Order: sequence, then C-alpha cells, then structure tokens
Amino acid sequence: MTNNKISIFCVDDDRISRLMMEKILESFDCTLIESGEDCLKEIHNKEPDLILLDIEMPGLNGMDTCKQIRAKGFEHVSIVFLSANGSLPERLEGYQAGGDDFIQKPFDVKELILKVNTVISKKQLLDKAHQTIKDTTRSATDAMRTLGETGIVIHFLQSTFECNSYDSLAQKIVQSHKQFALNISIEMTINGEYLYYNLKNSLEQSVFEYVRNRGRLIHSGCHTIVNYPGLSIFIHNMPIDNPELYGRIKDYTALIGQGAYSKLKALKAELFAKKQRQNLLDFINNLAITVKQIDQAYIDQQLVNENILSELIDEIEEAFTILEMTEKQEKNLRNYIQKAAQKTQNVHDTGLAIDKEFELLIKYIKLIAEENNTEYKEADDEEVNTEVLEEDGDVLLF
Repeated sequence: MTNNKISIFCVDDDRISRLMMEKILESFDCTLIESGEDCLKEIHNKEPDLILLDIEMPGLNGMDTCKQIRAKGFEHVSIVFLSANGSLPERLEGYQAGGDDFIQKPFDVKELILKVNTVISKKQLLDKAHQTIKDTTRSATDAMRTLGETGIVIHFLQSTFECNSYDSLAQKIVQSHKQFALNISIEMTINGEYLYYNLKNSLEQSVFEYVRNRGRLIHSGCHTIVNYPGLSIFIHNMPIDNPELYGRIKDYTALIGQGAYSKLKALKAELFAKKQRQNLLDFINNLAITVKQIDQAYIDQQLVNENILSELIDEIEEAFTILEMTEKQEKNLRNYIQKAAQKTQNVHDTGLAIDKEFELLIKYIKLIAEENNTEYKEADDEEVNTEVLEEDGDVLLF
C-alpha cells in the first residue's frame, strides 16, 4: 500500500498516546490533535483519510466529536475509536455515533497497524466506487444532454416537412436555435430578391452583404454565420466561454443549416412547379373561353350567311319574271344556288366539328393538369428530403 498521501488525525488528550501513535504510523502523514474541539476546527482546514479518535477526553468526548463530524457532512472520513473500555455497549454506541472500527487501549502495535491498513484499504475501495458512480452519472448526464441536443436537430429536420412557405421555414429555423439559447438573424435569396427574418438593424444586413459566398462557416468571436447559396444564418451569441459546448453547438447549427438549405431548395422547386401548374390551368381556362367565343362566332356567322342566302334566293325568284329565262335555265340557277348554300353549310359544320374536337382536347388536358396538381399536393405531404450536402471548411471573418 502506498502511504505517501494518506492523512491521519491522531486525536487524544494524552500526549504520550499521541506521540506513540505518531511513531508507530510514521509512514503516514499524521496530525496530532489533543481535543475534540481542535479536531472539529482542523478538519475544515485539512480533511483526513482516517481519524484515530479517543473516546474519553475532557470537554467534547470522542462520541460527540464523531457525531458532529458526521453532521458536518464528512461522510467519507473513516473514524476508528480508541478506548480503555472495550465493553459491548460502548462499542455499539460508537457504531451508532458513526464510527467505523474500535481499538481497545492499551493497543498492540501490530493490531493498530493492521486495523489502520484495513480501514484505509476499505476507504480507498469506497472512494473508488464513489468516483466510479460520479463518472457514470456524469457520463449518463452527458449522454442525456447530447441526446436532448440531437433531438432538437432531428425535430427541426422533421418539422421542415410541414413547411410550405419561406416564412414558415424561417420560423422553424429561429425556433430550433432558440432551444439552444441562440439568437439569430436570417437572409434568404429568392429569385434575386433578399428576404430578412429576425433582423435587428441595418448593420446586420450589411454583414449579410459582406459574407455572401465567402465560405460555409464563418466565425468571429461569439458570432458565427452558417452560409449556403441563397441562405445565411447569423448567430449572435455562440457560447465561446465553454469550449466543449461551443464545439457541440457548432456541429448542431451546421446540421440545422444544411437541413434548412435542403428544404429551401426543395421549397423553391415546389413553389415554382406549383406556379407553373397554376399558369397552365389558367391558360387552359382562358383557351376554353376563347373556344366558346369562337363557337358562338361560328353560330352567329351561320345565321348571317343563312339570312344572306335567303335574301339572295328571294331576289332571284323575283328576278326570274324580268330576266325572261327558260324553265330549264331557272332550274339550273336554283341548283347552283342550293349547291353553294350547301357548301357554305358544310364548311360551317366542319368548323363546328373541329371546334368540338378542340374543346374535348382542352377538357382532356385540363383534367390531366388537375390530376397532376392533386397528386403533387398528396405527395408533398409525404416527401422526405434526404439530400446530403458536402460541408466546406471553416473560414475566419475579418
């Protein structure tokens, strides 16, 4: 056993007993104390590994001294009582007071050394067990803390599936950083225009202008900017006074930024496709209106043509009496007029048939467009974005 660091208080009102214990235990770091009161004072200055405590002392006796030591919270200090009275009641009282062992005076040198070594060994085992428990508890606490922090990132990534606008995505980004006690501002670039969220002043806007396209992660003191094309997240209060936490937070914010960028790209594509589909539906609706107008124009024109032909026939009939045409000539002329009228009607009917086919085609295209729009909305609720982006290295700002 290595005794270099083992500290022992030898508490006894008898000077000879104190000197004898010091001589026997010379391989240990012994402190000689002559009263219970002095022991209570000294233990606050130097916590020993073991106290050899005489029971029968004037003033504060050994039993009361032991009780006060335990009451003050020194649970891990081993206490061995010394007494000329080795009766069972006194031994039991010593254990109830908080003692660990008992040596009867006058003590045997070998017994004293053996009991001191035994008590010290037990204490070292207990100390090791206590340290193991502390380490295990600390590891479990760290694991729970890390799990909780990871849960924030996972929850953010899951919640982005519900985002259907740039505003809702920005709100999710702000909320996730708040759970890490971080204050942020956001810049999004949409179709060449800049959208700002949680912006405090124009100075922050100038920072966004400066850092665009300057690297994935930018650090300056307690400020960090997570940069992606079209998305910048400005963190104002990184925990630089806690290096371990700072390292974890830096990793988590990078993951949030990566997830937000992936969702932003998907959202841009979704909104663009949605706009294109709506434009197509609007075009089809306008085309259908135009076809109906053309159809009505056909009908109106047919009525006009019929009236013109009817008037022409009436005028020719009246002219027959003046033109002095033979019956055969009149019959041939009527046939020519009727054939011309029929051809006009055929042309009109053909136009109406083409118009009907065109109208059916428009209805078919509109139906397909509406079905695709419905399928898109249903798929949008189930879409999972698994894109992984390659992370660039850190760069320093200023």
